[in-house]
Amino acid sequence: METGSRIAKLRTRSGLSRSKLAKEMKTNVSTIKKWENGISIPTIDHIIDLANLFKVTSDYLLCIDDRPIMVLDGFSQSEMDFLNDIVQALRRRRPF
Repeated sequence: METGSRIAKLRTRSGLSRSKLAKEMKTNVSTIKKWENGISIPTIDHIIDLANLFKVTSDYLLCIDDRPIMVLDGFSQSEMDFLNDIVQALRRRRPF
């Protein structure tokens, strides 16, 4: 999957139109369309903004890493530790 395809997928999954994404990125719809169609690529500043907006890593956007990301904002440290214990237990039970 290319960066543009990944941006389009994240945009639609987030329920954003190209127009709304363009407004968020302080650019125009034509630029978003070019990114999604692989005609051009976002600047590094736009990659950072897109990663923050979609809660993914820049590596994911740039297709360096295909692992999905889960953002766990708002959890206490003890809740994070508990979730980590669950993940580790699941990994021991079956390979991912």
